[in-house]
Amino acid sequence: MSRSRSEFKANRQNSPLGIWNKWLLEHLVLAEVEPRLEILPYQEVLIRPIGKNVLITCHAIVEGKNLITDLHWHDPSGRVINDWGPRNQMHTMVMPGDNTLALIFPSLLESEAGNYTCTANFASSEKLSKTVQIETIIAVTWLDAPEEQYPILNSDYKVRCKVMANPPPNIDWQKNSELITPGGRYVVESDGLLIQKASESDDGVYTCRAIVIETGELAERNIRVEVSWYTCRAIVIEIGELVHLQSHCHRDRGVSAPAEPLSSRQGVGTPAEPLSSRQVHTPPTFEDMGSEPVEVIEGEQASVTCKAKGKPQPKFSWIKSLKQENLASADRFGVNELTGVLTITRVTKEDDGEYVCVAKNAAGSVERMVRLSVVIKPVVVTYRNISIAMEKDATLQCSASGRPSPFVTFRKLTSPNRYVLGAQPMDDRIDLVNKYDTDRQETIGILRIAGVLRSDDGLYECIATNKGGTYFKNGHLTVQFPPSFANTPVKEVWSWNKNPANLTCFAEAIPNASISWKMNSRDLEMSRDQYIQKQGNGPFSSLVVTPVSDQYYAFYQCIATNPLGRSETTIQLRQARAPTEILQAKLEIITAPRAFLSNFNTNSWPLNLWPAEFVGVNLCRYFLRGYLCLDVVEGGSTNIIMFSVAATTITFSFVGVKDTGGLPIRAYAVQYKEERVDWDRARNKTWAVDSPYILEGLEPQTRYNFRFAAKNDAGFGPWAAPEHHTMPSRSYPEEPKFLNAAQDGIVHSAYYNHFELQWKIPADNGELIDKYDIKFCPVRRLNDVWTEIPGMSCKTVEQRSHEPTSLLLAGLQPDTHYKIELRAHNNIGYSTPGQIVVKTARDPSSTGIYYGETSSSTSRATNCRYITSLTLASLVFLFFRPCP
Repeated sequence: MSRSRSEFKANRQNSPLGIWNKWLLEHLVLAEVEPRLEILPYQEVLIRPIGKNVLITCHAIVEGKNLITDLHWHDPSGRVINDWGPRNQMHTMVMPGDNTLALIFPSLLESEAGNYTCTANFASSEKLSKTVQIETIIAVTWLDAPEEQYPILNSDYKVRCKVMANPPPNIDWQKNSELITPGGRYVVESDGLLIQKASESDDGVYTCRAIVIETGELAERNIRVEVSWYTCRAIVIEIGELVHLQSHCHRDRGVSAPAEPLSSRQGVGTPAEPLSSRQVHTPPTFEDMGSEPVEVIEGEQASVTCKAKGKPQPKFSWIKSLKQENLASADRFGVNELTGVLTITRVTKEDDGEYVCVAKNAAGSVERMVRLSVVIKPVVVTYRNISIAMEKDATLQCSASGRPSPFVTFRKLTSPNRYVLGAQPMDDRIDLVNKYDTDRQETIGILRIAGVLRSDDGLYECIATNKGGTYFKNGHLTVQFPPSFANTPVKEVWSWNKNPANLTCFAEAIPNASISWKMNSRDLEMSRDQYIQKQGNGPFSSLVVTPVSDQYYAFYQCIATNPLGRSETTIQLRQARAPTEILQAKLEIITAPRAFLSNFNTNSWPLNLWPAEFVGVNLCRYFLRGYLCLDVVEGGSTNIIMFSVAATTITFSFVGVKDTGGLPIRAYAVQYKEERVDWDRARNKTWAVDSPYILEGLEPQTRYNFRFAAKNDAGFGPWAAPEHHTMPSRSYPEEPKFLNAAQDGIVHSAYYNHFELQWKIPADNGELIDKYDIKFCPVRRLNDVWTEIPGMSCKTVEQRSHEPTSLLLAGLQPDTHYKIELRAHNNIGYSTPGQIVVKTARDPSSTGIYYGETSSSTSRATNCRYITSLTLASLVFLFFRPCP
C-alpha cells in the first residue's frame, strides 16, 4: 500500500494481471472525478436586490490542480471581466486556495443583470464552462412615508406611504395592529391611506405594510397619526388692482383656553396654511386589559399587548418587576414603543411572574401590572414496559409533569380510541384512574386490566395533555401464555420414492417454547437415526425424514414446553402413490338452455313414458355433427352430455380417479391411435388440470381408439377408460366467434360513423377457409326482435382469408343499431352465420358529448340468458330467451 501507482504498474506491467490492472487503474482514475466547474451559491438563477454587495465564486473540480489554466469570468456580452478594474465596479478576484475565482459586484446595478459564464482550460485540451443567471430586484424602499403625520380635524387627509420595489409590492394597512378593511372613511390609494373627515378616533399607530410575493420580502413602516385642531380666518385686502389674502389661524387648546393667533402673508391665489401650532396634551390612560393573568406557552413565541391613549400618543416600555429590568434591551425580549407590544421569542418557565407596562407622553406617565403565567408543556417522566402471565391482572403506570397538571390517559395502538376515566364502556375489565403526586408535582395515570388475555398484548400509548399541548410515549404490555399450535394446521405429510419429507411445527408461546419430537411415542431427542434429522429447537422446528422403509411412515409428535405449560400436535407421514385409473372419460358436459330442454323432469316427462331399457342408460343421437345424449336416471332427471366433435378436433372431460394416491391430480393424459395401428405406435397428449382438454390434428372419417390416465406428483396412473370414435367427414367451417366485448347483448362502438369488427378463426373442418362474408344492416327492436329498418339498405363485404381477421365498417349512421352477420367459407360451403348487434355513438357535433347507451333494456338484462360454448373444436348452441 506504500508504493506509488507508477511503481505498481511498472512491476506488474509484463504479466496478464498487470495489463488488466493497468487498464483498470487508468479508467478508474478517469472515472473518479469528471472535470467540471462549480459555481457557488449553487443556483441556476440568483435573485439579488439592487445596491447590495454580491459575490459569486467559480471553482474547478479536477484531478490535478495544476492542469487548470485560463480561469476567467465573462460578462453577458461574452467579454472577459478583469481583476484590475476599479474596486467600486464589477471585478474579479482570486480567492485563497486552488482554482477559485470570485466575481464581485460592489453595488449591484439593474444594468448588470444577465448570464455570467465561468470558463477554464483543462489539460490544455478540454474546455470547461459553467453559467449562472443573475436577476436584479429593487428591495422595498420608502420614498415618502414620514413616521409622524398630523391630519386636520374634519378634513380629508392622506397618510403618506409611497413605496418603490421591483417586482411591484402589494400594500395593506393596519391601525393599532388591526387590519384596515377598505371602505367607509378609509380609501387605500397607491401612495397612501386617505382618511375622510379626520376625527380624534383616527389617532393611533398606522402600519404601512409592503409585500413582494415573488421574492417573499415583507417590510413595515409604523406611522404615528395624531389629529390637530386649527381655527383659520381669511382677510381679503384689495390695493388697487392687486388682491392680498391674509389669514389668521389658531390651533385650539380647549374649550375655555384662548386661541393663539397665527399670521401669514400670501401672494395672490396662494392658499392659507398654518405657520405654527400648539397641541392640547392629555396624560395617558390605559384601555381595559382585564385582570386575568396572560398565559404564554413554554418554548413558543408569545406577545403581550399594552394599550393606552393620550395626547400626544404615549410611548411604551416594559419592566420585569422581580429584577426591575427594562426589557427593551433584554435577551429574547422585544418592545415596540409605539404599539406597546412585548414580544418573547422563546418562552421559558423563568419568564413566569409580574411585569409592569409603562405608558408615557409629555403630559405624564402611567403604569399597569401584568401577570404572565407560563404554561409548561407536559412531559412523560416515567413509563415502563411490563410482562404478565395470561389471566393475571396487569397495571400500566405513566407519570407526567407539566403546568397546569396534565391529564394522563392511554390508547392501544391498534385502536383509534383513547381510554376514558373509570371502567371502559366497551370492556369493563379495563379501568383508568389519575392520581397527583404533590411531592414530585406529577400526574400518575394508572391503567388496570383484570384477567389479561392474549388479545391485550401490544403497544400502549401514554398520552399526557394540558393547555400547552400533548406528549406521547409508547410502552409494551407483554402477555405470557403457554404453547399453542394454532398456526400449525398441517396434520399429514406425504412422501414417495424415498424422497425426504419435511415435518414442520410452529409453537406460539411467551416466553418462547422449546420443542422436542417423538415418533410413535418414541423419544427422538437422543436418536442417532441418520434418516431423521431435527432442525431448530423452537419456536420453529422441523424433522427431515427420509423414508427408506415403511417403518418411517408413522405418527410424529411435536411437543412444545415453556414455564407456563405444555402442548403437542401430531403429524402423520404417509406414503403417496400414483393415482388409480380414471373412472370415466367423457366429452364436454353442457347444461341445456331453458327454452331448449327446459321440461326434462318428472312432471312433463314422467318416467313411465320412457322405455324401461332407457332408464339408467344413455340415449344418444347424431345431431349437428356431434352426439346429443340424454342420460335418463331415476326420478325423471336427465343429464345432457355433448360429445363435442369437429372433423379434426375432440374436446374431452373426465370423471376423477377412485384413489388420488394421497396427492392432488396435476394432469390428465390421453393415448390415441388409429384403430388398425398398434399401441406401441400411439401418440400421447397431456393437459394440466382445469385446462381445456382439446385434442386436435385428427383425420376426418377415421376411427380412433383412446385411453386415458391421471398424474400426480408421484407419477402417472395406469391407462384406462378406453373410448372409440369415428371422426366426421370434411364439412363447411364452424360458426365464427366475435372478439368484440358485448354489454347486455349489444356491442357499443366508441365512434359515431365506424366500427372495427374482430373475430376468431373458426375450425375449418378439414377444408381450408378461403374467405369471409360480412353483412351489416340497420335494425331496430320490435317485440324484442331485431328487424331491418325499411328504407335503409344492407351492405355485404367479402374478405379473403389471408387478410387479418378484422374489418373496419365505415360510413355508419350515428346512434344506430346494426345487426352484423359473419360467415366463413371453404370448398364445401358456408358456415352458420355468427351474429352480433352493434350500436354506434351519438354524433359529437350535435351533442358535444358521447352519452353511451341509456336504455331500459339495462334493467332487464338480468332476465336475459345467452349460452355460447364450444369454439374451435366445438359444436355451438346459441340460445336467446326474449326479455319480458
